Amino acid sequence: MNKLEIDSVTLEFGEKRVLSDIYMHFETGRVTGILGRNGSGKSCLLRIIFGTLQAQYSNVRFNNSAIILPSLFLELDFLLRITLKFAILFVFYMLN
Repeated sequence: MNKLEIDSVTLEFGEKRVLSDIYMHFETGRVTGILGRNGSGKSCLLRIIFGTLQAQYSNVRFNNSAIILPSLFLELDFLLRITLKFAILFVFYMLN
């Protein structure tokens, strides 16, 4: 089973800390959801995972090996499947 982990994610915009020491793990075949109020950093966390937003600090591992975020989707096709499942569930949740 493949496992993607993000650890110690910290994101600040100026003086405002949006994310502080976030840890999550994703596994092949499992659905993971991110819940929170508006403005709590859910989209920022996903953008950090996708590599489109640079966090002040983050540690990303695939099967316990450190990886570089910008090449994440080029190297890990399973993540695309997980992300697609999450996106579909998120849209469904928001519509209901």
